[in-house]
Amino acid sequence: MVYLGETNAPVDTHNIIKPIQDGLVGLVYDDDLLVTDVESHRRPL
Repeated sequence: MVYLGETNAPVDTHNIIKPIQDGLVGLVYDDDLLVTDVESHRRPL
């Protein structure tokens, strides 16, 4: 996942990823605890 923001303001990428993982429960996997690896990057626009 790549997060593109308008500034270099600090953003905890986990706070962006977690709701997405929660939304995939029941659609992609039974529990988001099954996710073992996540790669994310924060980049300025």
